[in-house]
Amino acid sequence: MVSPLTLVLTKIFVKGFYRVHAGLLLFFFVTLLTYGFFINVLNETHLIPSDRILYNLILVLTLLSSPIMVIVVFVAWFFYTLKSWDYVLGQMATPANEFLYYSSTAITRRGQAGSWFVVQLLISVPMITYALFSIVVGAVYHYYVVPVLIVLYIVVLSGVSAGVYVYVINRRIKSNKGSWLSGLVRGWNKPFFSLFLYAVMDKLKVAFVVTKLVSALAIIGGFHILSDVREDTRAAGMVTLGFVMAHALLLYQSYRFEHTALRFSLNFPYRKIYVYASWGLTYVLLTLPEILWLFTRFEAGLASGLLIFNVSAGLLLRSMLYRTALDIKKFIYAVFYFFILSFAAIVLKLLWPLVIVTLTTSWIVFQKHYYKQIP
Repeated sequence: MVSPLTLVLTKIFVKGFYRVHAGLLLFFFVTLLTYGFFINVLNETHLIPSDRILYNLILVLTLLSSPIMVIVVFVAWFFYTLKSWDYVLGQMATPANEFLYYSSTAITRRGQAGSWFVVQLLISVPMITYALFSIVVGAVYHYYVVPVLIVLYIVVLSGVSAGVYVYVINRRIKSNKGSWLSGLVRGWNKPFFSLFLYAVMDKLKVAFVVTKLVSALAIIGGFHILSDVREDTRAAGMVTLGFVMAHALLLYQSYRFEHTALRFSLNFPYRKIYVYASWGLTYVLLTLPEILWLFTRFEAGLASGLLIFNVSAGLLLRSMLYRTALDIKKFIYAVFYFFILSFAAIVLKLLWPLVIVTLTTSWIVFQKHYYKQIP
């Protein structure tokens, strides 16, 4: 029988976690599903059905056979777990959930740990799903060690997470005195474009690190999958699209920050083009590591075009938020449609027309909806 504490914690933390991070999880699901079941191999007429299945399962088989990929995936799951800690611990500190500090602590610590362990397992369902799929594939292709390590790793992560939650929930509530960063930059000039960057370094550090890890995986994984066409413009466009999608969460958080903390800026005598350019500069600074990589990996002309595509795509996704507001479901749909249309355009070798259309559309959507934001 499931304990009442487990039910309460599941309702508060598990449902909330998936609601907040649905966009990022949907992106990964669609990407893996598209590659695993719908991608076609060039000149596949010479392949027998078993070889076609092997190509579609190459991501899973690489994980099972390559120690480097095992480490990469384990690191990614570790940062996913850190992201869940950031969310759960943040929700614990909200006034609405402070009752847990004096109600759940009435139960023995062992009972608390069991409930939190279940909660972390439910939060880790994406990892567990991929692990189960890996176990099935490993059994078919005779890879047994890595699936066992995957299961043990998930159990260890969930156990450590439960221990962290129990430790925190049994401490006294401490007042928030502000971070070291707020004291450090208190006297600095803060241009409009820099405000969200300070917020990222102060409140969204885990989200930023996870985003950068996902972006790096998109780059590494993209070139690994597209190893036969690395110098093709389409490969460069797909990789750029991948790390733009990786930043969708930060783009959503930037709008949330503007909507809640910078609402008063609508009354400032800022021209629309200034605000638009400021958020463009913010996005450039957020994706600076990726931009530097573009110019070290490709020749200057192609890298410049990819830079414009990166910035225009980021601005378009962010401009869509002025229409969808904080409705995460609508934003997920918008991101999904943009990904599908952009992916199709890149495959059809329409990257440069896509750059022009994306940049133009981002400005049109921004200037039309900026002063019509939903309160």
